[in-house]
Amino acid sequence: MTSYVLQVGDPRMYQAVRRACDEAGLANPLSRCQDLDETHRLLGLRSSGQRGEQLASPAVIVVDLRLGDGTGLDLLREVRTHLGLRRTPVVVVGHDASDEEITEVHRWGRAAYLSAAMIGHTLLDVVRDMHLPWSLEAAPGPTGAVGAVGAAS
Repeated sequence: MTSYVLQVGDPRMYQAVRRACDEAGLANPLSRCQDLDETHRLLGLRSSGQRGEQLASPAVIVVDLRLGDGTGLDLLREVRTHLGLRRTPVVVVGHDASDEEITEVHRWGRAAYLSAAMIGHTLLDVVRDMHLPWSLEAAPGPTGAVGAVGAAS
């Protein structure tokens, strides 16, 4: 099952995405990383540019633009230049980004740029619009809301 990797320092952002996935009936695992080092370990990124086997390629990587030990832009650059990850959609979440930061995020090929205040359901809308059916896996059980999610992909 494909997972989402969320590199977010604010636990409220993680909870908003978790709640939206639960309400949509999705079973995709969410991996929360609080800093760049933890994200590097999870994705298997090493200084040599090699990719380890820590996590199968995620469906989507969500990065917070600003963290204590770097930025989502740093990770976006690394992902875009890494052979095994460069096609993985990266969604950048910003709070009060400058025009220069937003321009740089767009230049490095983000899949979307979202406001932190709208991360929950907006992220799922963005993923649906990417037309990656494996990125929206239904949880087992009744299909009520899940059918709508599966139909959108």
